[in-house]
Amino acid sequence: MNKTFIVADSIGYLTPDYMEENKEILEIVPLTAHIGQYDFIDSLTEIKRYYEVLMSTKERPTTSQPPSSAFKKIFEEKLKLGYEIVCITISSRFSGTYNSALAAANELDGRKIYVLDSKAIVGAQTYMIKYAVQKAREGEEALKIYQELRSIVPRMKLYFVPDSLEFLHRGGRIGGAAALFGSILQIKPVLTMVDGAIEVVEKIRTFNKAFEKLYDLIPSDALWAGVVEFYARDAAIKMQNKLKEKLGRDDIEIHSVGPVIASHIGPGALGTVYLAKD
Repeated sequence: MNKTFIVADSIGYLTPDYMEENKEILEIVPLTAHIGQYDFIDSLTEIKRYYEVLMSTKERPTTSQPPSSAFKKIFEEKLKLGYEIVCITISSRFSGTYNSALAAANELDGRKIYVLDSKAIVGAQTYMIKYAVQKAREGEEALKIYQELRSIVPRMKLYFVPDSLEFLHRGGRIGGAAALFGSILQIKPVLTMVDGAIEVVEKIRTFNKAFEKLYDLIPSDALWAGVVEFYARDAAIKMQNKLKEKLGRDDIEIHSVGPVIASHIGPGALGTVYLAKD
């Protein structure tokens, strides 16, 4: 059986149970969030403490990518054990994490390490990590998994509605949505990721209408779908139930975000994500 090991950054926000169940084939390299004197490892276990600090201060949250040495250490360990490696990272348009991983791979045996720019964030990236883990368990070779993931990347669609554009604006991640900032208090914009960068889909006046737009954007023939949220749990559950009915499937998961993505989208954000047929 081929030995393929999966490495990913923390933006997939996998649950502790999932990571424990797959620790022999999966390792996470976390990003970091910062608010003033406080540092937060990018993990779902940190989100309650992060939120409490975020809401108690006017300090601007910032984030940092892992150094290439963090990836290199894991790559070296797994190569010595005879593994080939597939590494999955957050969009390179959103973070320098992909470049850190690629630099580490280039210092080692690049023929056995395949670094994927997911051009995505939580939800879409979560799906890709879980897909890769399953294929690795089935004995699929690293190159084939990497090629399959590359075919998934352009078919993965994410839409989300932040409660406020303030966090995206302050973090410099607002991209093509920048023109909306002047009317930040009057709209609930529906945003998407195009080639890994944030762009505007539609300017909408109320959250309820934006909610319906998120729902409508998921086609009934989607191969997979999910919901993304940060302190918008009630709306996420409502969306989950509506998508289960629309798509006729019970595997619609809610993906909560950790400190790094929360630093950019802010509390009250809701999103939908799906894998298109073609």
